[in-house]
Amino acid sequence: MRKQIIEFALDKSTLKSKSIVNVHRLNTHNSGDLMCAPYLYFDELKGYDKLDILDYKLHNPSKIVNWVKELLENDVVLGGGGLLDRHSFEESIAFLNILMKKGRKVVPWGVGHNNPSFTASDTFYKQIAEFKLIGIRDDNILGTDWVPCVSCMNPVFDHNYEVKFDVGIIGHENITIGNFDGLPYIPNNSKFEDLIQFIGSVETVVTNSYHAMYWGMLMKKKVIVIPNSSKMFSFKYKVPICNDITRFKDYLNKTIVYDELLQECREANSKFSHKVFDFLNL
Repeated sequence: MRKQIIEFALDKSTLKSKSIVNVHRLNTHNSGDLMCAPYLYFDELKGYDKLDILDYKLHNPSKIVNWVKELLENDVVLGGGGLLDRHSFEESIAFLNILMKKGRKVVPWGVGHNNPSFTASDTFYKQIAEFKLIGIRDDNILGTDWVPCVSCMNPVFDHNYEVKFDVGIIGHENITIGNFDGLPYIPNNSKFEDLIQFIGSVETVVTNSYHAMYWGMLMKKKVIVIPNSSKMFSFKYKVPICNDITRFKDYLNKTIVYDELLQECREANSKFSHKVFDFLNL
């Protein structure tokens, strides 16, 4: 049914845009996915429709039709999140490529590769290479703007927090992080505000969550990563990679605090936003 609906909808020569639709992972409890959408931080994108990139997989024909209709009729701001080099999102990205070739404007903003094999495939960038304006959170990708996750624009990062613990563990909701021996812990599907409070309360963050890594760095914390996909290896500034959480203490002396990172990330997003709004005529 899904394939037939999409094929029928694509039986048009060109497409004219009515408006804008914001596309990211929306129907999820993962705080990183929920907070990485540009419309949350830029007034120019507020008020436009929002769409989960995976809604076409629902076993509900009317919702599939709505998903396709939204993308057929509107230019797209895509992201952020680890939407590339991931099987879950391949069909959605391929569909957006088809729409782009028919006249649709599609702007990836803060997306990145997310290969569970820990190494990005040689072809991951081809998924979006033909888009006219591309913001990638991964470093040094030719033909793109470096645009780290837009969640850096959130004002919570301007606050001061009382440090109560030496080390805190943040685990991905779907990926076991290992035995952390009774240390303070919070899962990444907790409320965003609770996660930030937790990060603020520790000196060192040990995590297998991309956004916990990123937010910890923004908050000038020492960060140690337990990798779960290629996304952990490609941020512009590096953190120690530890494959066994029971050995995280061996990496404490390798941590680096990046004092200017928050400002740099905000400036990159602000600069890219002007390009996006010009491109979309907003």
